[in-house]
Amino acid sequence: MLKLVLAYDGSAQAKKAVDHLSWWPASDLDVVVVTALRGGPALNDVGDAVEVDPTEKARAEQALSVLTADLKKIGIAAVGRVVVGDPRDAVVEVAIRESADLIVTGSRGLNLAKRMLLGSVSTDILHNAPCPVLLVR
Repeated sequence: MLKLVLAYDGSAQAKKAVDHLSWWPASDLDVVVVTALRGGPALNDVGDAVEVDPTEKARAEQALSVLTADLKKIGIAAVGRVVVGDPRDAVVEVAIRESADLIVTGSRGLNLAKRMLLGSVSTDILHNAPCPVLLVR
């Protein structure tokens, strides 16, 4: 059984990464799909301060629910996790906690200027991962 962490943000590149799961027999995969939400001050519906926008969290949970259900329909064991934090750190932390055999993530292909200003999530994951990384473009 291959323990796989799939970084998922709903982007076109993340959807391509999902498509690459077809490289393995479905019954051989145990997938943890991770969506990382950047924390920050937000208010819930009663006005209390919370770590992350509840609407954004609910949207992420719904997207993960749909994705994991679709994966299960084709025989892939999958669970979704919404985590709060920088995606660079969150994906690596989940991979460590889950003793992942592989991380699969999409790459947006930022140009040099954007990489210098913003940094690249996929590059950081690649450099800090506790296991091999499949980077999908």
